[in-house]
This record gives sequence, C-alpha cells and structure tokens, in this order.
Amino acid sequence: MDDEGDRLAARRSVGDCPRCGATIDETAVIIEYEVSDRKTAYAECPACEDVVSPR
Repeated sequence: MDDEGDRLAARRSVGDCPRCGATIDETAVIIEYEVSDRKTAYAECPACEDVVSPR
C-alpha cells in the first residue's frame, strides 16, 4: 500500500449511520463524550451529510 492507503486503512470506524447505513470513521466525529461510563459521539455522515450518533 502507498502512504495514502496506509492512512485510510488506519482510520478507526466509529459505527454506521442510523439513517443511510454508511460507515463513519473517526475523522468525521464532531464531538465525543461519556455518559455513565459509555462513550457517545456525534459525527457527520460522509454519505448523507447528516449529523448523527453512529451505531
């Protein structure tokens, strides 16, 4: 793999968009926080461009 491919492969998925099902990686996260020892995040979906809480 080239450098670009290595960087893309290294991105961690934070879940899938509950609206369109697209995979959302950590670069799309807008805010991440903990509630009762559970991490929650909001991210912009790369496919539908909605702000969602990935599942």
